[in-house]
Amino acid sequence: MIKNMNSSCYCLALCCLLMLLATPVTAANTEQNYSQQLELMNSLNKSEMQLKFKEIETKLLERINELEQQNAMIQVRLESRESDLGNYLDVISWVSGIVIGFVGILFGIGAFILYRENQDVATKTQSQLDAWNEQTANIQITFDGWFNDAKVNYTRELDFMTRLMRLRNLLDQANPTEDEIYPEVSPLYADPQLEYLPIFRKILSLDLGAGIQRHTETAIAQIMTNQKVVK
Repeated sequence: MIKNMNSSCYCLALCCLLMLLATPVTAANTEQNYSQQLELMNSLNKSEMQLKFKEIETKLLERINELEQQNAMIQVRLESRESDLGNYLDVISWVSGIVIGFVGILFGIGAFILYRENQDVATKTQSQLDAWNEQTANIQITFDGWFNDAKVNYTRELDFMTRLMRLRNLLDQANPTEDEIYPEVSPLYADPQLEYLPIFRKILSLDLGAGIQRHTETAIAQIMTNQKVVK
């Protein structure tokens, strides 16, 4: 279309020039011809410029339309991608929620099982500790009884040994008296032992009184009876 308009303008300009050339040239109308030619040239230039502007405007409109179409397509794609992304995020959120919930359930079940196992272990441990405490208490009672008996026996034996040493010292002295001997020997009469026999015989060899002699003879007789029973 624009090319046809350009061809028409060119033909019109050519016709005008031919008409001017065909007109007889005189001195009077020479200046008028120049003026007409200039006006004609200006009109042609304006027409050509308008045609070029029109062509540029048309191209710009076409380019704008293309850009608008491309922009619309891009917008549609972006909206589609945003929708897909939103759906993807929704799916991820849903799956994450399910996974987190499942993990929470597993954690709760594991914690409950661990708690029950700890309770069972604690109960068994407490039962075992109670049993050990009872055994320890029994052992402690037994040990305390044995220790008290040993302490009593040790104290008694120590007392007897001390008395025996004092009796030996008293009997080795010259002319010991009944008042010195009897307090030391009287506890030995209650439980006469074989190791007391030399002391008792030493007492019988001395004249310390009828009472000490009678108790000493009785203790010696009991020692002899105990030895026969043992044999």
